[in-house]
Amino acid sequence: MPPCGVLPARTRPLTPSTFPQALNWQLTNSIKSAATLADLHQLEQQHGGSLNFMNTSAAFVRVAKLTGGSGRAGDLLGRLWQRLRPQLDQCGARQLSNIVWACGKSAYAEAALLDACLAHLAASSELVPQGCSLAMYGAALLWDSGYRINEEHAQQLVAVLVQKQEEATPQHLSNTLWAAATMGLPMPCQQVQALVAALVEKQEEATPQALSNTLWAAATIGLRVPQQQVQALVSALVQKREEAVPQNLSNALWAAATMEQALPVGNWQLLLSTFVAKAPQATSQNVANVMWAAAKRKEDFASARQGQLAGAEAALLQLAGAISSKQVAGMNPQNISNSRWALS
Repeated sequence: MPPCGVLPARTRPLTPSTFPQALNWQLTNSIKSAATLADLHQLEQQHGGSLNFMNTSAAFVRVAKLTGGSGRAGDLLGRLWQRLRPQLDQCGARQLSNIVWACGKSAYAEAALLDACLAHLAASSELVPQGCSLAMYGAALLWDSGYRINEEHAQQLVAVLVQKQEEATPQHLSNTLWAAATMGLPMPCQQVQALVAALVEKQEEATPQALSNTLWAAATIGLRVPQQQVQALVSALVQKREEAVPQNLSNALWAAATMEQALPVGNWQLLLSTFVAKAPQATSQNVANVMWAAAKRKEDFASARQGQLAGAEAALLQLAGAISSKQVAGMNPQNISNSRWALS
């Protein structure tokens, strides 16, 4: 007979501490391979009491990948948060950053959860560049949903990334810069400059999105970037322009114009002509930003040969001709005003 008050092992309720490790890994794999939200709901209901912090973290990530920011899984995420709450201290930096990223991608702005995860992350000695980037990016995705990251936590995350910049990929650097700019965080200039300089060093590995997001972030923050660095990032984007989507080109041109950076005429023309070719896939905002940027930096073409000047003006006219009625209809008053000014 078992001791009084202790159930036999086979009838004792399974908890995260008593659930066999092999079965817990199996549960994690089942969560990661869930094909639908309904599958995840079923797994949570069936195994809820035995979910440990790794299972729950995996479930947050899987929800994000299945919903794509639609915000359709709030009830499930709420239940997962309640299961995670007493286990939060067991989470490592990897699980914490994944959860913040997943909340951002799922449009789940639960401040208590996010604040707790970010506070643990900011104090973690295990934090790596990817974790810094994921956490900052996730928080920024929730800006429009009303979530506001603690500025001290954000600065601590960026400080870790600066310290470990050699281990960071271009995406880690650019996503963090994009997040800081999106949230309007008061980042120390030295930190931002260090991240931009680190990405310049890694420009050959950077995607068009990483290059353009870095330029956009620097311009949005109001950072005084050395001309040599701006030209290096733009030149790298020119080399990869065929892989770029319209927003990448638009962001880069807008950023260079906003920072009042003179660029080689050839780079302007190549980015403009590439954008014109891809204009049907551009948003109304993309189109208005490019037209404004090209007009804003007309002086960059003034010292060029007459043929080059005509080529730049021709690109603007071609862009105006490539705009669809749908793109025009999607412009807000500021877009319309900027476009009219550019063509005047």
